[in-house]
Amino acid sequence: MNSGISANGVRSLLRRVFPAACPVCGGVAEETPLYPVCRQCQGDLPLLPPEHCRICAEPGRYSGGACEVCAADPPPFEAVLTRHLYSGSVMGAVRAFKYAGHPELARALARMIAPAVMESGGRWDGVVPMPLHWLALFRRGYNQSHLVARVLAAECGLSFWPGRLERIRRTQAQAGLDREARARNVLSAFRAAMNLPAGSRILLVDDVVTTGATARAAARALLEGGAGSVSVAAIARAPTLF
Repeated sequence: MNSGISANGVRSLLRRVFPAACPVCGGVAEETPLYPVCRQCQGDLPLLPPEHCRICAEPGRYSGGACEVCAADPPPFEAVLTRHLYSGSVMGAVRAFKYAGHPELARALARMIAPAVMESGGRWDGVVPMPLHWLALFRRGYNQSHLVARVLAAECGLSFWPGRLERIRRTQAQAGLDREARARNVLSAFRAAMNLPAGSRILLVDDVVTTGATARAAARALLEGGAGSVSVAAIARAPTLF
């Protein structure tokens, strides 16, 4: 017997009766494009300033458009695509997503990246998530970049290519390490999969870019594995303070 109520209608009704709590601040989360982040937290999503490095998105005004690091040592990726700074509600959402067991935030976070990807005018053959080591995946229960990349690919009409990049060496957390230590930490940590199409244009998805060490190592592995080019899409850019 058809009741005439769709599954989406049932979910919408349940959300009105039992409203979800915003995982960032605990307030009531209404149905919005960035649900379950509440409207108040959506109003505190710090934007990347117009003046930033055209390659790694480091905030600041730079002669020639590239920061000192990218000018002296150009990264193997073409650009970091993001619209947000890693602070305020963006930081709260990412931390809740990664460390507090809120995988349902993947859709909202992917929708924060999508405008930067679509406005860039780039063309990609596949969207590849930043992989986790199997032990980190076991402990967390999900790969946050995989979840975001899958939604981002659907939002932007791109092909989702999971499993095309592998993390072959366990590394320590990058937080708290300086630029040189971060680079050493992820050295030779990645390998492109055998089924990576030669010459493919890759959109690599990560959560937060800080010094870009992880993105550099992963992009280098993809290029060594036969990719033609790599761009990086991230939820946010954390200003480098060292």
